[in-house]
Amino acid sequence: MKRMPLSLLVLALTALPAAAHTETGLGFSTWAGFEHPFAGLDHATAMVAVGLWAATCGGKRIWAWPLAFVLAMIAGAMFGHVRPVLPFVEPAIAVSVLLLGLLIALTLRAPLSAGAAVVAVFAIVHGHAHGAEAPAGGFASYMFGFTAATAILLGLGIVVGLEATKFMDHVMGRRLQAKHGPAALPARNPKTSAFFGAVAAATGGVIVLLGLVMLVQSAAN
Repeated sequence: MKRMPLSLLVLALTALPAAAHTETGLGFSTWAGFEHPFAGLDHATAMVAVGLWAATCGGKRIWAWPLAFVLAMIAGAMFGHVRPVLPFVEPAIAVSVLLLGLLIALTLRAPLSAGAAVVAVFAIVHGHAHGAEAPAGGFASYMFGFTAATAILLGLGIVVGLEATKFMDHVMGRRLQAKHGPAALPARNPKTSAFFGAVAAATGGVIVLLGLVMLVQSAAN
């Protein structure tokens, strides 16, 4: 009895792209744009990394840096749609992943404007890649799709970063209380702790490694 609903669900999901492609094709363009950031590990990693970096730095950076990334990405996509052929885009995307990993690993708390400028530069090359691969028609809906996907990936990075910071704050607070008694204040700034530094270094190191692999692959191509 349970196989029939599951079969119907599978059929419905596989029919969605075909149904979206009918009539104007705008739905197809939106879906193609939405899946584009998820289809590339380079895009997804960079966007999550921007959210992580912003969350661990805190303050207005949590919303300002992701917003700067989205706006610059849209500008880059428009440029890429008009001029799809541009040299060194793929290596630049790989370098952006690598550098974001370094920023996280080093727990570099950049000034608000400087960090926004950095992520904006990264976003332009990612946006250019989106725009260059956009379909001939329905660019606006395609752009809406990848912008929505980008917001989700940035939000994921922010949530993970904030929750990880909160968890480490809790762990360090419990360690202080265990050492100095219940009256001890919790660690209010886990960013300065060795524990936070080790976790950030490990996370950033993985992202750096991914960036290096992507850079080698882009150079080989």
